[in-house]
Amino acid sequence: MVLLCVGAISATAATEPSITEQIFADYVDNRVIDGDWSASELDRALDVANAGGTPFGEFASAVDEKFDRDILGLDTGGPVGPADDQSFLPVPVAPGERDQPPWPFIVLSALAAALVVTGAGSSIYRRARR
Repeated sequence: MVLLCVGAISATAATEPSITEQIFADYVDNRVIDGDWSASELDRALDVANAGGTPFGEFASAVDEKFDRDILGLDTGGPVGPADDQSFLPVPVAPGERDQPPWPFIVLSALAAALVVTGAGSSIYRRARR
């Protein structure tokens, strides 16, 4: 009886899933790899998934997201770009939000008009003096 119990315990211990199978189970649970897996373990799971000749694109993208999120420290969710008030660059204003005229355009237009008038005046003055 004791030998039967020891044999049953050793049989259940021998059927414990491997790390790769645990990663697959983690993915199948909710289509996201949530567990704490190392990069080498994820690489092995990806190699096993692609070993059949047919790549598993969804699993590969889940592994890539896990690499980006946990190993590289990149934010994979939310909007692209800096969060509110964390950018050092000025935020462009959409047209129509300002109630003032575009002063740089007006000043440059006035300077261009002054150059045209002085050029024309200079040309007329030179022709009149001949």
